[in-house]
Amino acid sequence: MSDTKPATLLAVYDFAVTPYTYDFFVFLVAAEAHRRAHGLDAVHIVLVPPPRDVVNTGANISAAEQAWRLHNLIIPGTALLASLGQLTICTDRAQAEPIVAAAAHVFPPKYTFAHPVGIFETVELAAAWARGIAIPSLTVPEPAKKYVRQYLDARAHGRRVVTVTLRQATHIPERNSNLRAWTSFAASLDPRRYLVVFIPDTQAVFDAPDPILAPFTIFGDAATNVLIRAALYELSFVNMFRSNGPANLASLNQAAPLLNFVKPMDDVIDQSVYTIETGTGIKVGTQFPYYQPCQKWAWCDDSADNIAAEFATFEAFADGRIAIEDFKSAAMDSPRAIAELLSRSDRPVQAREIFEHLLAQYGYDPDIAFAIVKLDNERGAYDAALERLQELARHGRQGYEIDEQIGDAHSGLKQLPLAIAAYQNALKAPNLAHGIRVRIIIKLGYLLIRRGRAEEAQTLAEAALTGAAQDRFLLQFVGEIWTEQGEAERAHPFIAREIECLRVLLAEAASRHEIDGGTASRLCNLYIQTKQFDDAYTLAREIEAQGSARFTINELLGDALAGLGRVEDAIRHFEAGIAQTWGRHGPLLFKLARLQIAQGDLAAAERNMRACIDVQATHVPAYELLAQILMQQNRTADSFQVLIQARELAMR
Repeated sequence: MSDTKPATLLAVYDFAVTPYTYDFFVFLVAAEAHRRAHGLDAVHIVLVPPPRDVVNTGANISAAEQAWRLHNLIIPGTALLASLGQLTICTDRAQAEPIVAAAAHVFPPKYTFAHPVGIFETVELAAAWARGIAIPSLTVPEPAKKYVRQYLDARAHGRRVVTVTLRQATHIPERNSNLRAWTSFAASLDPRRYLVVFIPDTQAVFDAPDPILAPFTIFGDAATNVLIRAALYELSFVNMFRSNGPANLASLNQAAPLLNFVKPMDDVIDQSVYTIETGTGIKVGTQFPYYQPCQKWAWCDDSADNIAAEFATFEAFADGRIAIEDFKSAAMDSPRAIAELLSRSDRPVQAREIFEHLLAQYGYDPDIAFAIVKLDNERGAYDAALERLQELARHGRQGYEIDEQIGDAHSGLKQLPLAIAAYQNALKAPNLAHGIRVRIIIKLGYLLIRRGRAEEAQTLAEAALTGAAQDRFLLQFVGEIWTEQGEAERAHPFIAREIECLRVLLAEAASRHEIDGGTASRLCNLYIQTKQFDDAYTLAREIEAQGSARFTINELLGDALAGLGRVEDAIRHFEAGIAQTWGRHGPLLFKLARLQIAQGDLAAAERNMRACIDVQATHVPAYELLAQILMQQNRTADSFQVLIQARELAMR
């Protein structure tokens, strides 16, 4: 008798590494794409809670809110996956372990219970598309559409329905909807042709609505019922958003028309150009290659003029009066372009998979092979990089790029003499661009230092400075050489020159009415390093006033204020920074704890150091400081145990 048991994909959504947000629906679509690509019959979703001592920091929401979202967003949202065969909701991690161990097909592919992996960003879909995988659609259950049709039939009476999904969150309010602009737009539409339906933010749905919304239809149930929301999006003429989570329900449903207003903002934690491109896999200004013709990201803010213009263009396209090229910019339809973007965006695994797919599909291309070499070096696959470099040499590829990559591979393998020789060969290339020469000199210099040849590294860098006295990176490098060697006096002139260089760069940027937050932050850090705390504080305030470097401003202010002896103010800024930088706040917790020790608040210091270790589990100084705190509380045995952990980590 043959085994007719269906082949099932076990799709694990592990909250230890994934958020309780609308990003879950990216996971659903990615899992469905994987199922179809591998010819499996159904999906078994397993929801795994985080470890009890780990706080999921996604979207900066409380544990109570996470539980609410689990039961009101995540669990009912699984119904949007048509191939769902089974749903398992684990109440602790131990329940999930045997399920994962017994599965023949697990998604994400590299997921293990010991080393969980999360897939929830749209970059995963762009990367899958670039590898030739078709991106499927969410599927709205028919009962949800029936109820929404009843709702619309009673109100729209044949008019086109335009939904406006509002963002009214307390979290990152800079991303919130421009309510006045949206209501102005709604009032401008012909009420004989259009019904505008506002969907409030779930956080605000039970508050008294803003009086400005009084003339309009508000569909509160769509804010609390994910299936009703999804059905409404599918049945509407167009769905309009100001870059928010619920937009995923429209963008991942190929039957849901979409206008999503996305304005890059480098001072907002998840809206910078880098973050957007890294998280989506597409360049700012382009479109998702798997979007339907009626789905578009509008790369602008939600001002009244922008909303009206984008809607008019959509309407003209929907009515057949303009072509798709006039409706939206061309999609980034080149897999190679996506791979190149990902390789620049710290996504080496996805980029490499796309490049390998292109080689398999279209034959040998030395430029693609070289791109894979660089990615292999970045991800630590040095032997693979060297093997492919030999292949490139057989195809006649040579030059400083090859020598530099050979140096990187040998350096990674700790074959320092070979790496040094390769970098030295690279520097012999004629007409080497200044920036490239500086990069190779710095790589070579660090290897010389590791070989005990600090003076040689310093001479090499200073010789390069002779012809480029204001090169900030060389100045930084030489200053760091002597600082790390304990030669503060020899480091000081180079640090001073770097400071002057950075001042000139900032002045030049100001003359062009530009903001250079990265340069300003580096200069501020140098002021702190050289104990010029007044200058550091003044510059940090200027950065804050410009609205730049939002992630680091509180840390800079805290460091400057701590140096000025204004401990309470420093603590306030460190705490504000911790609230803003979820998942990356270990250094701030460390600094905060040191100030609390000085104040004698050992309980708070211990709490913050344990939180620091949660996010920086291999940071030896964190264990050492925690041991010091415990010793000051006369908890000798506990302190000793933490010191043992610190020494074990240091030995690794």
